[in-house]
Amino acid sequence: MVKAFFRLTLALMILMSSTAAHVDETVTYTVQNATRTAILHEPAATVGHAAPLVIALHGSGDSVAHFQTSIGFDAVADRENFIVAYPEASDAHWNYGRPVRKMPLLNGQQVDDIGFVRTLIDDLVTRKLVDANRVYVTGFS
Repeated sequence: MVKAFFRLTLALMILMSSTAAHVDETVTYTVQNATRTAILHEPAATVGHAAPLVIALHGSGDSVAHFQTSIGFDAVADRENFIVAYPEASDAHWNYGRPVRKMPLLNGQQVDDIGFVRTLIDDLVTRKLVDANRVYVTGFS
C-alpha cells in the first residue's frame, strides 16, 4: 500500500512538472532613440511554433501591469493557445492621431506608436514566436 501511494505521488509530481504554465517576458525595443517595453504572455503550448498574436493596448492613463491583470486575456490565451503582447504607452497615453490639447511626445517628437508596434511584431515574427498571418489588435479606452 505504501509503495503504491509513493508511486502514485511520484507519477503526479512528474506529470505536474511537465505541464508548465505560461512564460511572461518583458521585451524592450529602441524606437525614436527611447526604450519602449511590452509584456509578452506566451503560454507553454505555444512554445516551439509560430502562434497567433493578440496585441492588447491599455487605455489612456492605465499601466500595462494593471491592464494585464484586469483584462483576463492571459487565461484565454492559455486555454486557446495564442500569445498576448501588452505594449506600454509612452507616458500612459497612445498617439492615436486625434487632436488633443497635448499630443504625447518622445524626445521632442510626436510618439511613433505605430513604429513601436511594428517593431514588436517584426521581432516576434523574426524569432518565429508569431505567425505573421494571424496578428490581431484590441484595446480599451
